[in-house]
Amino acid sequence: MEATEFSKDELSHVDYGLSQVFRFKWLLLFIFLLTLGFALTYPVNEKIETGLRTALSSNRKCPIYFGDLSYNWFPPAINLTQINLPASCSDKTLKDLEIPKVTAGFGGISFSPFGLVSSVDIYLLKQPISAKIVVGIGNFALKIDRNLVNLTGLMSLLQEPYKIAGDAELSTRIVFENQTIHEGDIRLQSENLILPSQNIKGFETPSLNVNTLDLILEIPEGDNNYNLRKLTVGNADSPLRVNGSGTIKADPQNFNNSDLDIRLELAPSRSLLDQFLILESLLSPYNLKDGFYRIKLGGKLSRPSPSSF
Repeated sequence: MEATEFSKDELSHVDYGLSQVFRFKWLLLFIFLLTLGFALTYPVNEKIETGLRTALSSNRKCPIYFGDLSYNWFPPAINLTQINLPASCSDKTLKDLEIPKVTAGFGGISFSPFGLVSSVDIYLLKQPISAKIVVGIGNFALKIDRNLVNLTGLMSLLQEPYKIAGDAELSTRIVFENQTIHEGDIRLQSENLILPSQNIKGFETPSLNVNTLDLILEIPEGDNNYNLRKLTVGNADSPLRVNGSGTIKADPQNFNNSDLDIRLELAPSRSLLDQFLILESLLSPYNLKDGFYRIKLGGKLSRPSPSSF
């Protein structure tokens, strides 16, 4: 085979430099190494941790403290351990919370509300809860999309818990402005709800497998009148059925001091009335219509006052 020959003119036009794509890759590598070198030599980690500790603990009403802080590079995230959330953060509705671990990473941009999104995994009640926190200008939002929670553990967070067992699917969107709730909604659904035997006002109740629960609470924008749009407990096969709706006039300074205007319709089965003989006597002051006792809850959230309607 005859060797290929190049003229002097052809050799003089050969591009011995790097291609544009290759140059761009080297530029990206240089920027990454420069950033990494800066992060390793300059105490950025310490400044972030100090700033975060100061920001979380400076709120007198709700000072939050944590144990250790660490980072993940790929994907970028911050890990906090042993977070302490005092009861004052919930106006003492909840107990002091000890959260073993929280992992927060960048999750993009939200347009409703507008702001940066952080994907958060909270390890609480021995199970992970995935949420998104949107941080905007002057506000922030919490979003939880269909997380399975244990109802026994959830109720144990309350200062005065009632016994409830089973699992439920939790979805919520709450927007805060100036550290108070501005708008949102909460939904809780269950297919295996159990009301264990417990002592209520001196009476020992039987254990009830009521099966279903569907609760929807809506918080209108800029309005303290929370709307209990739906409360459904039990079905046709359950020993107890409850339908409810109404409003809660929330007190932003002390939620336990909120005013109730809730209407409940309660239908115990014949087998439950035979098993729990005192129940029929307890329900006798309330109007009975179509098999449902009609009960109105007024007064304060911490001290409900029942009456008939």
